Amino acid sequence: MIQIKPVLKNDQDAQLIMKWRNDPVTCKNSFRETPFSWHEFKSLFYNKYFENQLPPLFVLYQNKKIAFIGSTNIEPDRVNISINIDPSFRGRNLATPILQKALHYVKNNSSVRTIDVEIKSHNKASIKSFQNVGFLFKDSLEGINHYQLTFHPSFFIDGKSISSNSNTYIIAELSCNHNQNITLAYQLIDAAAQAGADAVKLQTYTADTMTLPCDKPIFKDCLNGTLWEGKSLYELYSKAYTPWEWHKDLKNYANKKGMDLFSSPFDTTAVDFLESINIPIYKIASFEITDHILIKRIAQTGKPVIISSGMASLQELQEAVSLLRDNGCPQIAILKCTSAYPAKPEDANLSTIQHLINTFNVVVGLSDHTLGIEVPIASVVLGARIIEKHFKLSDNSGSEDDAFSLTPTEFKQMVDAVRKVEKTIGIIKYNGTQDETKSKIFRRSLFVVKDVQKDELFTEENVKSIRPSNGLHTKHYDQIIGKKSNQNISFGTPFSLDFVN
Repeated sequence: MIQIKPVLKNDQDAQLIMKWRNDPVTCKNSFRETPFSWHEFKSLFYNKYFENQLPPLFVLYQNKKIAFIGSTNIEPDRVNISINIDPSFRGRNLATPILQKALHYVKNNSSVRTIDVEIKSHNKASIKSFQNVGFLFKDSLEGINHYQLTFHPSFFIDGKSISSNSNTYIIAELSCNHNQNITLAYQLIDAAAQAGADAVKLQTYTADTMTLPCDKPIFKDCLNGTLWEGKSLYELYSKAYTPWEWHKDLKNYANKKGMDLFSSPFDTTAVDFLESINIPIYKIASFEITDHILIKRIAQTGKPVIISSGMASLQELQEAVSLLRDNGCPQIAILKCTSAYPAKPEDANLSTIQHLINTFNVVVGLSDHTLGIEVPIASVVLGARIIEKHFKLSDNSGSEDDAFSLTPTEFKQMVDAVRKVEKTIGIIKYNGTQDETKSKIFRRSLFVVKDVQKDELFTEENVKSIRPSNGLHTKHYDQIIGKKSNQNISFGTPFSLDFVN
């Protein structure tokens, strides 16, 4: 079993790394071919090795240190790495699995997005190992080959990978649309499955975990101008919450229907409860992005986390992401969100999706509160790979979230449209598709358009660019005009360079 562990800042680890580094074969393949003295290497180890964004790492095999990975910073999210393997472990076909494990560690434990490596061109074994794990050749200079790998962010839910190359993961948000009727909740799950949802999401709170049963105006005036004007916060949440005793049965039911079920907890007691029923991932709602107590507790579960970004400044979002990573969260996805109910399409600002991808190097999606399905469809084209949309059984269902939720028919239309859009994104491709190749016959080419006798000049009158493409490429036109024909050629003959002496 291969493991990755940080190097400790002590003489013992330094001396082991220097021993491997000074091996004659390693020296031959290194850019400095002479061995280090202890005084020289000790200064380098203590003063340089720990300055980089990727800390020095040991590779362990069967609990024995067998390799060292060092790095130097190039850009804020880009490093150059080098690897030294214990000479006694060469020739055991461990290089590729070592690199695979190292890349997995770097991707999930640092902000590094791009890794560079420089390898002497004669070091074929190392080149092959780096190519095996996805490094691509960039350039070569004076016998040194430069290879590079850029991480494509991914997010895993119960073994299912969500990435730029995967289908969009579509979440039906039940919220309070069950009207606290468990039969209706089951019907919503049935309808979500039939509409093509990948997951169902709940919200885990009670009125008492959200607010106070207080009559002071501040607990009521905050809802003025919203769909819930006239209620107090306590009244709203008392009507909207999902009974906790439903959660486990709804989860099992959704799983039987082939869907994941998870939830947004709104305080630490909700997290503890959701842990007791083994919820696979957590969602942090937009309004909770500044609740560092909650975020820290969620991170400590070690489960993947999806965050909605509504209202958050970039700094607030960065603080939340850092808090998650610093407290053990293995994977993070961010949903662009506009926290208005309903939200205006012109406030969607979907260009933010690509900025989130570039800034945080995570899978990004959309939590949508606009009316209709156009905004989530557009988000997929711009890089969204998770879509969350509120879901209801019918128009005028009487739910508190009715106004910005989709019916099953609308939800299915959205799912079908997203799946169609995914097919159009495809890959970077030139030279046409297979069907386009058939159409190349309709390109223009050079033809003889009047009978030409031997020794007659080719002119603008007897050679033209026409369809189909069976003749000579038009780029040769200036080359042949004014030249003599070496044979008789009939009208309608595709031109060939063989006609010219």
